[in-house]
Amino acid sequence: MYFAFSPSNRLHGQIWTVWFVVFALEMWAVMLLSCLYPKIGFQDTHLNIRMGLLTLIIIGEGVIAITRIVNKTVRPGGWTKWSFVHILGVTTNVVYFDMTPRHRLGKLAQQIWTQLHFPFHVALILLLEGSQILALSLDVTLKLKYLKQTLSFICEDPVPTHSSGVALIRSTITDMEIPFSRGATQEWTAISSILDDLTHQPLCPESGTFSWIHTEDLFGDLLGNVTAALFSSMDITPSNKIDYNLLDNQESLRIYMKLLAFVYVYFFIAASISMALFSAFPILSRRHTFRLHLILSTAVRILLAISLAGLVSLASHFSLAYAFMTSPIILYAFTLILLTGRSFSRALCAQF
Repeated sequence: MYFAFSPSNRLHGQIWTVWFVVFALEMWAVMLLSCLYPKIGFQDTHLNIRMGLLTLIIIGEGVIAITRIVNKTVRPGGWTKWSFVHILGVTTNVVYFDMTPRHRLGKLAQQIWTQLHFPFHVALILLLEGSQILALSLDVTLKLKYLKQTLSFICEDPVPTHSSGVALIRSTITDMEIPFSRGATQEWTAISSILDDLTHQPLCPESGTFSWIHTEDLFGDLLGNVTAALFSSMDITPSNKIDYNLLDNQESLRIYMKLLAFVYVYFFIAASISMALFSAFPILSRRHTFRLHLILSTAVRILLAISLAGLVSLASHFSLAYAFMTSPIILYAFTLILLTGRSFSRALCAQF
């Protein structure tokens, strides 16, 4: 890795692949030595149990991360039905069905069991991290929805006074508790300037007039800068600086959704890999004595893994991905498919 960071080397962006190469070499070296030298091998050891415990540790780290999400989403305005739905969605992703073998595995089966847990743990970490980022993104879109509702409410009968309307907009933004000091100082300056302009501008002028056009532009600039500030507080920023005064809120939100497309892709790739491994573990553990039961349950899990991988294709259709990423169902997709595979397996158990 040292040579890759030399000034003449242009592979800086791909240096992370070295970790996977080293990781694979280390894994196969350890496994090969354990096969060649029985005295330091894994046969008749508690390695299977240790792998299950390591899985629980990773899930425990995900549970700890959920508490941080609760702190970010619930603390500003308290619990709401949508914050409950978002946090519950992330929580359901940490469900793990124990598939530890109930009997001693053979030499080869134990090697395969152990090696499959390495990609499983990586996929599990990515799955939990991705679900947290998607949950925070849903929280951002929800806050923007509330702000848009506030901007509409101040022009509905009975129309509040001008000062009350501006104060209501200020309080809505304040309740978001945006940490502007974390890279959003420019957005805070723009938001403060827009709010000051609104104090001298009619909030509900007649449609089609110059004042109406100017007020609509101010509302669009306000929503765009609040969008940028919310995502900046999550350390999600575009590579090129954007002038949000030239964009409406929908366009600025689309820009950030495109940035999150990478999270969307790796989330469902990790989910499909996890589901595929859930189909491999029962084969190795051999918990079911009926061969037909094992074949059917494995086939269903593989089909479900393929369906999860198919959701990645939505990333090429932005309108579909945008609608999916701004809906809470995205947090429950993996859980529902995992539950489907589990329910099918239980139904087969009742039949055989």
